Amino acid sequence: MLAFFDRIPPGGAPEFTLFSLTYYVALLASLMLLYLFYLVLPWIRKSDHEPIVRYVIAAFLIFTTIYKWTYFIEYDMPWYMFLPEATCGWSIYLGIYTIFTKNRTTFVLTYFWGWGAFTALFAPNILEGPDRWFFYQYFIRHALIVGVALYMMNVHDFKIYKKDWRIYFYVTTAMALIGGAFSWIIDDVENLNMFYMLQPAVNNPFLDLIHDFNGVVYAVVWIGIAALLGYIYGIPFYAHNKGKDTDS
Repeated sequence: MLAFFDRIPPGGAPEFTLFSLTYYVALLASLMLLYLFYLVLPWIRKSDHEPIVRYVIAAFLIFTTIYKWTYFIEYDMPWYMFLPEATCGWSIYLGIYTIFTKNRTTFVLTYFWGWGAFTALFAPNILEGPDRWFFYQYFIRHALIVGVALYMMNVHDFKIYKKDWRIYFYVTTAMALIGGAFSWIIDDVENLNMFYMLQPAVNNPFLDLIHDFNGVVYAVVWIGIAALLGYIYGIPFYAHNKGKDTDS
């Protein structure tokens, strides 16, 4: 019997496959839980125990991050594996910081980076199946990246404005260029592909074609696509009037 908290070693045979019954059940369950989480936010807002809920979310994100680190340590993986690879990883750190400090700038980045976490629910890049904890951790963590932003908006009156997209664009582009250069220097694309600047994260005929044509052209196109997706992701929540956002 498989140990629930054990993970598949690097390069091991996958237990999880895209578009299987397990995939569809996990995706549907994640979307339903995210929707239910959204529905209970007004109740949490009125509760005297709201800080406890917020800190429990942060504690879960911290615990699961440490759990990922133990995997890297167990298999003696390179030091750069401990660095967040893309927006999902960075969103975990910024989400934790936002929960504790209610900082508006990190909230904005966590919100816009949520589009990557949301799409990751539809294309999970994992080996583990439902007999292992990491399977559930993956879906819960990515859902909570979206959930943290929704929490701050619906419980603490944070707002997203169209001008905030510029913060997302400038910060993300700068980090992508730095991360891409760092990944190129390390030259271990299978283990380090920061912000997916060296090659697409998953098989995509359009991006694969551009990448095969020219790596620099691919990076420019990818940044443009990410910028557009971020803007579209914000459309349902763009506010028109000045809110009561906090920036501490």
